[in-house]
Amino acid sequence: MAENTGRDYINQEGTLKIYLPDGHLADGGLRDIWKATRLPYPKPGKHPIFVESKELHKEYGFPKNHVDRLVLVCRRPHNIPDSVKNFGGLGVSGEDFIRDRLGVPIDENLEYMQRLGVLEVMDLGCRPATILAAFPRDDDVYDAEEVKGFIERVAEIRRGKVRVASEFPVITRYALVEMFGVPEAMFETIKTDGKTEGYPSSGDSELIIDVAESGGQLLENGLRAVRPEIIRPTTPRVIVRTDIYTAHEPVVKELENRLQRGIRSYKRTNSEAFRDKLSEEVFA
Repeated sequence: MAENTGRDYINQEGTLKIYLPDGHLADGGLRDIWKATRLPYPKPGKHPIFVESKELHKEYGFPKNHVDRLVLVCRRPHNIPDSVKNFGGLGVSGEDFIRDRLGVPIDENLEYMQRLGVLEVMDLGCRPATILAAFPRDDDVYDAEEVKGFIERVAEIRRGKVRVASEFPVITRYALVEMFGVPEAMFETIKTDGKTEGYPSSGDSELIIDVAESGGQLLENGLRAVRPEIIRPTTPRVIVRTDIYTAHEPVVKELENRLQRGIRSYKRTNSEAFRDKLSEEVFA
């Protein structure tokens, strides 16, 4: 008989998948907060970590007989909301990606996800950031009232659509149409995978809708943000598919309790990680 590689039971009933992010969310506090769970943190690009029920109970002290195994997966935060919804499990991602990938409108709270079969378990609160619309400074766009006029002028000059670079196509459409009153026919979204701030200076877009923590990258790239902010703040959230929560509620609740302890411990020595650092210079 062929050896069981783990893939044979990844999707079996009784398995709880946990999707954890790489990148700045992991390095900006989540790894340290996660230590309170006593579970390992998977490495980017490596095989998932499997924890069988006996280990989960005896070595890690979780409630007995509620899951057969955990599968811990490291994934880009961009992809975690879809993984939770489509493949089942629990995951950590930023509110920005959760809203964008699951189509949660800006004017709805995250309880909206319940109609999609996804629940918010908790807000980790660390690394608060802001979603902003930003323009090259020499274009002299200073506030929301000037956004529509600028886009109308550029669309007429270009005889085509204005290009908006963003990691968040759903949020971009909502912001421009609903917040700034721009007709959808006047713009197109260029979907990026990060490092969006450089698109206007290279001539690849006229503006960006992007996430900023301190705003330093916006300033370095000669960009000015406009108010109102689109989302402020966006923080990492723990989400879970509803059926998985129902099947494994005791384990999910234990995980939540441990993460709350991890947050309290991390905050005692790293309180700055929970502070909104966006500089007012980005609006000047």
